[in-house]
Amino acid sequence: MNKKDIALLALVAGVGILISYFSFDALFKKIDKPKSYKVVKIINSTIDDPRSDIFTENSINPTVEIWIGDEKIRDESDKQKDIQENEN
Repeated sequence: MNKKDIALLALVAGVGILISYFSFDALFKKIDKPKSYKVVKIINSTIDDPRSDIFTENSINPTVEIWIGDEKIRDESDKQKDIQENEN
C-alpha cells in the first residue's frame, strides 16, 4: 500500500465515523425538555348519595319491563332465553 491508499482509507474511515456520529446523535438525542404531568384527585372509598332532584319516588325505573298493548318490548335477556330454549 502506498501513501495515497492509506490517505484514502483514513479519509473513508473518518467520513464513516462522522456519518455514524451524527446519525446516532439524530436518532438517540438527549431531550432536556421539562415534562408536565396532570395531578389527579385522590379517590376515596365513600359513595355519595344520589341526587334527590334526579332520583325521586316518581322517577321512571329503567329496570321495569315495558309493555305496549299486548306485546312486550324484548330485551337482550329475553333473546338469550329464547336461544337457550331453542337449543334444548
